[in-house]
Amino acid sequence: MQGCMKSLGGLMAVLFVITAVPALLLTNLAHIVTDRAIMKTAVAASGKVLVTAAPEVIVTALQQQAEEQGLPSVPVDTAVLADAINELLPPDWLDAQTDTAVDAFFDALETGEIVGTAVELDVAPLLERLRGEPGLQAISVIIHSLPACTEPISGYDPQTGEIVIPNCLPSDLNADEVTQQVHTALVDTLDQNPQIDEEIGVVSLPLLANEPTSQAQADFQRTRRTFLLLQQRAYLLWLPPLLCLLLIVLFAVRSLGEWGRWWGWPLLLTAVITLFLAFALPALLTFMTRTAVLTTTPDDSLTLSLDQMLRELARPLLALWQRRIFIQAGVTFASGVLFLLLGWFARSPASKKEELYWT
Repeated sequence: MQGCMKSLGGLMAVLFVITAVPALLLTNLAHIVTDRAIMKTAVAASGKVLVTAAPEVIVTALQQQAEEQGLPSVPVDTAVLADAINELLPPDWLDAQTDTAVDAFFDALETGEIVGTAVELDVAPLLERLRGEPGLQAISVIIHSLPACTEPISGYDPQTGEIVIPNCLPSDLNADEVTQQVHTALVDTLDQNPQIDEEIGVVSLPLLANEPTSQAQADFQRTRRTFLLLQQRAYLLWLPPLLCLLLIVLFAVRSLGEWGRWWGWPLLLTAVITLFLAFALPALLTFMTRTAVLTTTPDDSLTLSLDQMLRELARPLLALWQRRIFIQAGVTFASGVLFLLLGWFARSPASKKEELYWT
């Protein structure tokens, strides 16, 4: 009978390790991805990647336009263009807009109201700069990088009002004239954009279409259920490990020394496995993302920038997850060592006599 109880205690110890490791990994992940403040910081950092990559995206678009027209590529100085873009963005404007977007997304997930919900971005400061000297300067950097045309440009008419940047400077126009024409066309286009509320300078971007399909609504509800489960019920993952510890006491523990031994080695093993996975899983994820075959061509710099943005979004989240895992696994390891020491020093007199006999 006693041997059967010990076997059940051993089974509960193994089950504790099996359930405690996922509980440590998943509850920390759930707390991170459902925390607004953490996600705001991560999204703001990843958004800055797009700003950094913007000059390369603009240059690539101009080069593609030149290739389509059979013209040489545009020699734009990306460093100067980057300075102009940074001057164009108002201070702290990007951080404020990412905060607004994250708040809108979290509100939709928590309330379930997605139809008609939109992210309202305050673009008034940006529009003011686009219409003013910073916007003119950003366009000027591109225009002044254009070579002089050796022959007339077919199809280029600066009077159409469309935002068209030529691939070379026409002989009858200087760089300042072309810059002013492109800037005027840009301002007119912004003024006529129906998504921009001119009175308050707000752009409304709906989270879903005004008439979303049943599939889109089903996908959103599935995402919302997962989010709420992680946010409100992640702690339930700790119930099986706690139950296993209690059953170990019920089945196998008959003294203070046995309690130390029967709880010590499962805690120690859980900590070691968790620490190994905390190192291995992020490294494996990084390796997979680096070796994955991209579905886009290398010239698709916008898609590549979005891919880099997602990596930048994941990097601080994984780093925070690792720090939390290391701390909790360290506490678990220390607890396991303390219980094993308790089991050693509190062992029964019979056990001590048996050890002396064998030595």
